[in-house]
Amino acid sequence: MKTVRQTNRVTSGDPALNQSFAPAKSLMSCPPASRSLAKLMAPLDELTKNSSSLLDLNDPQLTGQPAISSVLPRYLHLGPQGGDAPIRIGIFAGIHGDEPAGSYAVVKLLQLLEQNPQLAQGYGHLATARI
Repeated sequence: MKTVRQTNRVTSGDPALNQSFAPAKSLMSCPPASRSLAKLMAPLDELTKNSSSLLDLNDPQLTGQPAISSVLPRYLHLGPQGGDAPIRIGIFAGIHGDEPAGSYAVVKLLQLLEQNPQLAQGYGHLATARI
């Protein structure tokens, strides 16, 4: 059996920037059956409990709708108000289910925005991810 190592090649006009890199081993080696959406979203679920800017759009108390386990998790992050109407950004990750790195990145991004709200001033982010 032949082992294949997945790498990505970054190229640019600057030879010093040309490099090969391997995706994070912990993300790529995790078999789909052991990935847990609930575990992935747990940090965001915890943040939404005490946050005025991060909302869980699947929360039955917020939406008035019964919880449906098959629904993709959806979170809305509202940055501090800017001068105009907020710029709305949709972030979708893990749609195919075979690329978990994007889903982990969405969680990290929302955690970062929650810790540094000034980064999101004037923006509204709708994020959904699956794993």
